[in-house]
Amino acid sequence: MKVHHVGIVVKDIEKACLLYRGLGYVQVDSIIEDNVQHNRLLFLKNGELLVELIEPINSSSPVYNPRNLGYHHICYEAEDLDKAIFSFEDAGLGKIFTDKITAPAFNGRKVVFAILKNGTIIELLAGDVDVRS
Repeated sequence: MKVHHVGIVVKDIEKACLLYRGLGYVQVDSIIEDNVQHNRLLFLKNGELLVELIEPINSSSPVYNPRNLGYHHICYEAEDLDKAIFSFEDAGLGKIFTDKITAPAFNGRKVVFAILKNGTIIELLAGDVDVRS
């Protein structure tokens, strides 16, 4: 699997975008309204590093907690998501804590979220051609 992006939870996506632009990031596309997970999303790129800014829309968002702003997850792209899930569980790396979720930010590709034994949250993204890759 290869690293696809790093997810960062922000309070205000427009203000965060300006901040990251000051660090040399460029906006990849428009803000995405993710009504599945109740977030607004924006992808920024600096060289090869892709960052996903995540602004919770409401308390139904799984990342809604005003005290937990900042780093949230590392996303890994897997050619075969089912195989990656099996390998993750079989290796005892941690626990998958969501079912497969349809991700509007990735043209309907499926994702799952997991937590490593050390507490790090990761996202596994079904492989496919993607303009944000």
